[in-house]
Amino acid sequence: MNPSDWISIVTSIVMVIITSIYVYATIRIQKANEKAVNASKEQLAESKRQFNETRRLDIMPYLQFEREDGIQSNYSMNLVLFGSNLKGHYRFRVILKNIGKGTAKDIHYFWNNFEGHYPRQFPICALQNGDRTSIDISFAYELKPFEQTVATFEMMYKDLLENEYSQLIEFEFGYDSQRQSTTMVGMRTNPPCMRIRNIE
Repeated sequence: MNPSDWISIVTSIVMVIITSIYVYATIRIQKANEKAVNASKEQLAESKRQFNETRRLDIMPYLQFEREDGIQSNYSMNLVLFGSNLKGHYRFRVILKNIGKGTAKDIHYFWNNFEGHYPRQFPICALQNGDRTSIDISFAYELKPFEQTVATFEMMYKDLLENEYSQLIEFEFGYDSQRQSTTMVGMRTNPPCMRIRNIE
């Protein structure tokens, strides 16, 4: 084998090595580019999610019930806890506030007492951000002992983009055996649950 043949063989081997290195480098560059593209997509999706979350909070109402002693209220509600011989009555005053950033409109609720689930129209149609109003709530009931039980308002309302919300207000009642009467032992406002429809 003459020197020119050796040169040709060595040249071919070198070319194969260079080509292999080139192909390997190209594959690594392509994978790196794919990772960068995927990372950019994930970052874009996260940015969009955070933006939508910010917008959602900007339009989201949040109704808060707080018990408050007082003489005069803006509205009144009369509800039945249980029974048919309604000789017992329990009354208290609440302050209803919209502590969210958005307006709550088309407000209505379901009254869940000890006996059933009833749709009701709320006395207030809408509350803007920061609005507050007072309500006298009177509960009628039959005079008989019962175990401590929870009755609820299932509040339903919309924001200005027609997204729908539901929110549970719980009233816990007990029976005072000494006075032979019903009393409220607790009230809790749960965070609103929402079905986002028009955030884009």
